[in-house]
Amino acid sequence: MRGVHHPVDPDRMHQLRGTLRDELAGMGPFQVQLGPVWPGVTAVTVAVYPERGMAAPNGRVRTAMEKVLGFSLRPPEPRSWARASLT
Repeated sequence: MRGVHHPVDPDRMHQLRGTLRDELAGMGPFQVQLGPVWPGVTAVTVAVYPERGMAAPNGRVRTAMEKVLGFSLRPPEPRSWARASLT
């Protein structure tokens, strides 16, 4: 849902797990469609649709990360583009 692009100590990760549970509690399941796929030099990227279906959990993950000190987040994007990467 969100990339962490810097080292994080185990205590912070433990704190984030608890905060994530609280933020994601009560969310129901939703359907997604995968594709198209874009192979790249260092990763394979897969689009996830519908975009708004993934925007809700993505926003909740961001909120959880903002509540735990020690996470540096990139500025929020005006529009969520859900994707999965295999590196």
